[in-house]
Amino acid sequence: MKKGELMKITYLIMTAIILSSCGADLTENTVEKNFERAQNNEQESGLKKETNLKDNTKENEKTEEVSEELANFIKVNVSGLRNQFGQICYSISKRVKSFPPKIDDALESDCTPIEGKNTTFIIDNLDMNELHALSIFHDENFNGNLDMKKLIGIAVPKEGFGFSGNPGIKMLGYEFDDCAFNAEQGLTVNIAMKYVKI
Repeated sequence: MKKGELMKITYLIMTAIILSSCGADLTENTVEKNFERAQNNEQESGLKKETNLKDNTKENEKTEEVSEELANFIKVNVSGLRNQFGQICYSISKRVKSFPPKIDDALESDCTPIEGKNTTFIIDNLDMNELHALSIFHDENFNGNLDMKKLIGIAVPKEGFGFSGNPGIKMLGYEFDDCAFNAEQGLTVNIAMKYVKI
């Protein structure tokens, strides 16, 4: 006897016992229809489980793809912008002789749009577990330069600027060690933009 036939006979016997105690309809057609319904429900349940499994697998694959695309990355969160004009330009480097580094000495130099009073962007393809330092400035007029002005014969930033580690304003400049941080996967580096009040 086939497995399907045995299941059907077992189902019919159990249904007959249960329904007879309740005085329900025990015609052959009624019981067989109930058996068919039970089989259909089981098949539909199996299909739903299989569909959910496939959907979960796809979501996991998408997550893995995003993780691969953003390998060895940090997030940079910039706060304290005095307005939302222009863009934020940044430069990231490992230890260099002169800091902030010149473009040729930087690992990456680029500009990113301003998204609000707080702006977040991502820098990837970094060497993890190594010291890096990050400098930024608020390029309000899109000229790609940190504009300066003279104050008692000294050139001071006309636009906002900031560094990883958030050191205070220094008239004699900054060194790599003032701003160094250890790069870790997914690390968020918070930088408060500073403006020289004249």
